[in-house]
Amino acid sequence: MVIGDQVSRTLRYTGALLATLLLPTALSAAPITLSASEAPQAAKYVAAVVVAGRGVVAKHQSLINDAAKGDKGFTADYLERALRDDFAKMTGVAIDQIDSPTVRQAVEATLDASSQAVTNNQGRINRPGIGFKGFIPAVYGRVTGNILKGTSGIELKQTTTLYRNAYNKPDAFEAAVLKRFEQGEIARGEGYGEQFANQYRYMQPIYIKEACLSCHGDPKGELDIAGRPKEGYKVGDLRGAISVAIPLTP
Repeated sequence: MVIGDQVSRTLRYTGALLATLLLPTALSAAPITLSASEAPQAAKYVAAVVVAGRGVVAKHQSLINDAAKGDKGFTADYLERALRDDFAKMTGVAIDQIDSPTVRQAVEATLDASSQAVTNNQGRINRPGIGFKGFIPAVYGRVTGNILKGTSGIELKQTTTLYRNAYNKPDAFEAAVLKRFEQGEIARGEGYGEQFANQYRYMQPIYIKEACLSCHGDPKGELDIAGRPKEGYKVGDLRGAISVAIPLTP
């Protein structure tokens, strides 16, 4: 790949990300607050929605980036159906069967934000003649988090020690928990939550899967489709975590 191609891809990625973040989202709504007893379950479920959504977006990168195809069929409705199925498989419960109305409200707000993220990007996803669209799992998560915070007050972040963008940089709490994940102090796959004065914070680890390797695998240092250096991860490696902050009822 020549330097000009690398620069072009990086500029396309940057433009895609900026366009994604600046596109209109849903109108602000009343904040969702949960009791200290319900917040842990809500946070775990919110993280599960995002993990599932990242997986769906990752699995469909070939379709999304198909320059020869216009309408991809990768719509908000399609994502929602896939998310509901994957959420049920991951958690053992269907979203519409969650007992607590408040917990279900938090989960549905996350599902709505995920759907809106895809709706906001339909023009880009379906644009023919362009290969890499920039709608990758990290961008999906970032946009979903922006929308969710505006509509519910729930904060959502993707974070890792090997972050590619400054907004993914872990804060003190996140860095400490990531270190515990890395050192095996917390059982593999298990999340960690902690209650603070006015919010409940939760971290759910995410691991490298086969679909992640095209951007984050070997050879380390080689530029991926977005023009970013690959990290050299292997399947099963800890990539980072989904960080959730739930406002607590006063």
